[in-house]
Amino acid sequence: MSLITIFLALVVGVTLGLFGGGGAALTVPIFVYVIGVPAKSAVPMSFVVVGIAAAIGARHRWRAGHLEPRVGLGYGVAAVAGAFAGARIGAQMPARMQLSLFGIAIIAAALSMLRSASRAEGSRRKLPFGVAAGTFALIGAFTGMVGVGGGFLFVPALVVLVGVPMIEATGLSLMVIAMNATAALGGYLGQVAIDWPLALLFTGFVACGMLPAGAMAHRVPVAVLKRAFAGMLVAVGGLVLFNNLR
Repeated sequence: MSLITIFLALVVGVTLGLFGGGGAALTVPIFVYVIGVPAKSAVPMSFVVVGIAAAIGARHRWRAGHLEPRVGLGYGVAAVAGAFAGARIGAQMPARMQLSLFGIAIIAAALSMLRSASRAEGSRRKLPFGVAAGTFALIGAFTGMVGVGGGFLFVPALVVLVGVPMIEATGLSLMVIAMNATAALGGYLGQVAIDWPLALLFTGFVACGMLPAGAMAHRVPVAVLKRAFAGMLVAVGGLVLFNNLR
C-alpha cells in the first residue's frame, strides 16, 4: 500500500470520527480512482471498510457516554432491511449507473445538510417513528444499491427527521452505518469479487484516524461540523460525476 493511500485512509478515518459518516463517500472514489479497483468490487469493499470502522467508532462513543443505542436501534433495523435488498439490486446494476447515482446522492445530501446548518438545533419537529423508520429503510435500500455506508444520508436524517442534535447524530450514525454496511455486504457476497487483504489493511489505517478525531468531535461547533461535512460531500460528489459522465 502506497503512502498516498495510507494518508487517504487516515483522512477517511478522520471524516468518520468527526462527522459520523462520509467514509464510504471517500472510500469508493479512493478505491476506484486512486488504487484502481474495479467499481463493482469497490462497492462491497467499501462496506467492509466502513462497516468495521463504524462499529469500532460506535463502541468508542458508547464507552465514552456519547451514544445511547436504544435511540437509534429501531432506525438501524429499518435501514438493514432495505440495505440487503438494495445490495442485491446493486450487484446486477451497471457500474456506470451506480457511480452516477452515488455522485448525485452525495450532492443532494450535502445540500440538505447546508440548509439544516442555518437552523437552530431542535427547531424541526420530530416525525412519527413509522414515517422516520420508513425513510431509513429507503435510505438503506439506496445506500446498499449504490455502495455507501449511508452516513452522509443518515446524519441529516437523524438531525432533520428525528430531531437528534448533531453531536449525538454523529455517534448514532456510526451505529446505524455498522448495521447497514453489514447487511449490504451480505447482499453482495457471492455476487462480486472482493479483495479482502486490501480492504482489511485499508480499514486498519481508517481506524487509526477515526478514534482520535472522534474524541475531538464534541469540541467543534455544530454549524462548523455541518458546513464542513456538506462542503466535503459537494466536492467528492462533483468529482465522481465529472469522472463518470465525461
